[in-house]
Amino acid sequence: MIVYGAGPPGAVGEEFAAHLDALREIGRTALEHALSRAEAAGVTATVAVVDAKPAEALVAVAEEHDASVVVVGTEGESPLRAAIIGSTPHKLLHLSTRPVLCVPQEHPG
Repeated sequence: MIVYGAGPPGAVGEEFAAHLDALREIGRTALEHALSRAEAAGVTATVAVVDAKPAEALVAVAEEHDASVVVVGTEGESPLRAAIIGSTPHKLLHLSTRPVLCVPQEHPG
């Protein structure tokens, strides 16, 4: 499963619906790209846009599909910055009852 959490940062205000629609569209585009890369690598996958913040979306889908592990990428944030402002991998480590594998982003050498 390739999952995109489309939960806006706030759930109130007149811009909420427009923000949610924009996040869903960004998610669909990102998932199309991820799915094509997975297929090119010989990996069979399905995708899901979930109306929740990323960590919560990943936990929900992992539970729904009885995942053995949740895999998430990191973007090179320092552990201190991630702990202070929050990051999806950091939140997953606290929310998930399943193992979480954090994969660092590749940097061209």
